[in-house]
Amino acid sequence: MNRKMLIASLLAAGLALAPAAPALAAPDGEDYAKLLLGLLAVGAIANALENERERERAAERARNRPTDWRDHDDRGHGRRGARTLPERCAFEVRTDRGWRSVFGRACLEREGVRVSRLPERCEFDVRTERGRRSVFGEQCLRDYGYRVEAGRR
Repeated sequence: MNRKMLIASLLAAGLALAPAAPALAAPDGEDYAKLLLGLLAVGAIANALENERERERAAERARNRPTDWRDHDDRGHGRRGARTLPERCAFEVRTDRGWRSVFGRACLEREGVRVSRLPERCEFDVRTERGRRSVFGEQCLRDYGYRVEAGRR
């Protein structure tokens, strides 16, 4: 049973087993303490759920991060030990946030780059005059440690 299910089960059990409090004409200090304790319990559960979400996001980032530093270009472009991408595969696309530099998936495959090892997070589709194309964002790839061949930026 994962942590989310355990927390949800405990919360449900607590609500089901809590005795129904009789209505009081005027709440006293004990009622305020119970209310505060209940709010603290809800806050602790919400905090535990957020921590679980953050652990899941960290695990996803770790799964998408390449683990080796070998050259991904089998044709010998770039230097050994560096993750370099061929400049000729880079082009600009217009997005709703302005112009963005990307690498075409088909071009990278033609150039011998093992695209299956590139981070999935960096891949997205764009519309071009040739139809939809799968591309990788340059800045995203740079964030993962990839470089563009010498001569470009």
